[in-house]
Amino acid sequence: MKWPERKTRFVIYDRHSSTDQDETTAEHRQRACLEEGVRRELVPARPSDHYADYAETGRETLNRRRYQQLLADARSPECDFGVIVVFHSSRWGRGLESEFHQYQLEKVGFSFIWVTQPGTEGSSVAAVASRGILQLMDRLASVTLSEQTRHAQSSNARDGFWNGGRIPDGYSKNLHPTGVRNKRGKERVKVRLTLNEEPGPFDRIREPRWKCWHLASQLALDRGAGDKAIARELTRRGWRQLTQDLPMGPSHVRAVLKNPVYTGHISWGRKNWYRDQGRRLYREVPPSEWVWSQKPPHPPIFSKDAFDRHLKRYGTMPSDFRDCGSLLAGLLICSACGSHYAITGNRKKGERHYRYFICSKKHRLGWRECPSRPIGVEPMVQAITEILFLRVVSEAELEIYALQVAAWAGAEEFQREKRLAERRHELKVVQTEIDGLLRTAKGAEPGMEPRALVHALRECELRKAALEMEVQANGGAQQPRAAIPDRQGFVELRDWLREKFHLLDAEAKRAFLRQFIRRVEIHPDKTARIVFDPSQLAFGPIHEKDPALDTFRLKERCGGGI
Repeated sequence: MKWPERKTRFVIYDRHSSTDQDETTAEHRQRACLEEGVRRELVPARPSDHYADYAETGRETLNRRRYQQLLADARSPECDFGVIVVFHSSRWGRGLESEFHQYQLEKVGFSFIWVTQPGTEGSSVAAVASRGILQLMDRLASVTLSEQTRHAQSSNARDGFWNGGRIPDGYSKNLHPTGVRNKRGKERVKVRLTLNEEPGPFDRIREPRWKCWHLASQLALDRGAGDKAIARELTRRGWRQLTQDLPMGPSHVRAVLKNPVYTGHISWGRKNWYRDQGRRLYREVPPSEWVWSQKPPHPPIFSKDAFDRHLKRYGTMPSDFRDCGSLLAGLLICSACGSHYAITGNRKKGERHYRYFICSKKHRLGWRECPSRPIGVEPMVQAITEILFLRVVSEAELEIYALQVAAWAGAEEFQREKRLAERRHELKVVQTEIDGLLRTAKGAEPGMEPRALVHALRECELRKAALEMEVQANGGAQQPRAAIPDRQGFVELRDWLREKFHLLDAEAKRAFLRQFIRRVEIHPDKTARIVFDPSQLAFGPIHEKDPALDTFRLKERCGGGI
């Protein structure tokens, strides 16, 4: 892409951390950046040119939306700024990605102004060295801060304090002053939980909110009721969701019964998160690795023994119950209401699990809320996988790929022949020079000084030896050109790729499906449509592909196959 001509107008970028991590406010940093730009007689930035990201880590860049917008605006032909003003290098980023983006921008003419680090500007040796040292210190500070935060949260949980986030339903918070003041002079407080004796804002019953989940635990243990039956009973008795006037759903019941906070203990570290292409994803941690409080810091709603029985009840689900369906998690969309499909199942007489996808709105609010139908998990996954292989690894696309390889091999052969002809011509020229020097040495032509003649002959002999070696190397045994397989070869290759796919783990399979599929739309008339990502269908024009492969019909029986 051709970069536009750089102007003298400047823009501001700022990455806001929490108040405990940064001494300066966002307003103070923005004002300092504006004053610095004006002091250097640059064109003032407009309000829309203030790019800011809030509460995002500096070690990653894909998760910072305004940072990515700044990079896109800089590459745009309509770009009319050439200077980026940042309060401190740590506000730009704390990792290699941000350093690489800074290098790219400076290479094409952008300038950076660090308000609190004036000695790091420019391309002098001292400025580059100072900037590199400060960037290493920023990265070290980021890692150190993460370790300190993790240690503080573990210690906080062991002491029975709440580490932050939404207060569990049925509890309220009780503030405990610590006597320690933060950088702004405000006293730090810690939070303990206490029972919420008030009803929910949308409840039809005037009972304390915690009794709702005490009853849910009793229904699960005494009657053996499932999540859906418990949710219906709670709704019948007058309880509603905490944040909106809607009936209770199975997911609310399951979230409470699997939460150890309701046993009176504080637990921390139940999930670990990581980033995949900028998205924050979570993986569950085994209960043996959780951090528990040393003693119950708040009143329990159900006992720890009851919690263990709840976990055991949920643990009877087969290990592959969600592995198969999670391959399509987030991809199945109900065209009738726009909700995502969720995976659920039933046990038939304690022997066989029936697993199926169902519209989450239908599952949460009732079967009359959406006209969609349930879909069997295994047949759905198998059908989408087969259709994906027919589309992505079709015979036509494999043939196009083979033709491209053959064309590349032909181009390489042409270039090799061209280089060989050039070297042979150079070899003839060098041999002519050697013959002329030899005639001069014999006195047949006006001569040179003996020392210069010997030096010239030696150089020509060395060039001749090098050219002969290169001609011999390029003119040796020919590499066989890529052959285009026949139809049977394409079929065998596709079957081999399908076998390799089934040997992958669930994480790799999910990544492969998401690479090519954007979404799968499920229609009430028992048809489904796969929407592929055109940029990932690399071989051949999109319009030449068979659109019938996108659509398939479900069987008429409810909850069955495809």
